Amino acid sequence: MRLGNIKAVGNHDDIATCVEYSEETCQVITAGWDKKVKFWDARSASSRCLNNLGTEVESMSLSGLSLMVALNSSVHVYDLRYLNGSVQAKEHAMDIRIKCVRSNLDIEGFVVGSADGKVSLKYLGESNTENAGYAFKCYPKNRGRHHVVVVNDIAFRLSVRGVIVTGDNEGYATIWDVLNRKRLMELPRFPNSIASLDFNHGGQLLATASSYTYKEATEREELPQIFIDHINEEHIKSAITSSSSKRV
Repeated sequence: MRLGNIKAVGNHDDIATCVEYSEETCQVITAGWDKKVKFWDARSASSRCLNNLGTEVESMSLSGLSLMVALNSSVHVYDLRYLNGSVQAKEHAMDIRIKCVRSNLDIEGFVVGSADGKVSLKYLGESNTENAGYAFKCYPKNRGRHHVVVVNDIAFRLSVRGVIVTGDNEGYATIWDVLNRKRLMELPRFPNSIASLDFNHGGQLLATASSYTYKEATEREELPQIFIDHINEEHIKSAITSSSSKRV
């Protein structure tokens, strides 16, 4: 990237919706509306493909050697070490329409955001066999539990275990402690729907893309904007330990 070089590794037959990179396997992993997941070797440009997934890939997330692929109301988990033979995925059915999936090694599992305003945590590790996970409603603080808004994206703050931020279709970004089921803080409302968001590697900066997502009649058709917010780590840690933080 420092050299500014651009190289095309391949293409999909329809819109490409997701891109991940595996440092362990040196693969660029892409998915899209052509119902395929493709694995591109960044060193040789060779590739392999998972075909006939049956539906468009809405979201995808990579954690170590585990690839989570969101298909309608289920998450399929693939092990990157076993893609040469007959590929078998572990399917985790959810009772929600999934909009995004994000994984994290620290919690040995993944979280999904849904079209009906829920965030669900699913544990995968053997140490969590007695705790399958749980779900909670993700709604703006000033709206109340019965308000439903689509959760478009989720990002983990890597420097503090179990802390995520959600971005919804009404322009709200909310930081949660998913392990203790607490709302920690809510950022000032963005001018349009939140299409995507993510932390930098250190977790101090949050980048939020606010743009028209073609999902709600109330959205404003304006130029996309990217906002950078500094998130104080001590503020988050204080909110986690505060007895005034309420469970959602």
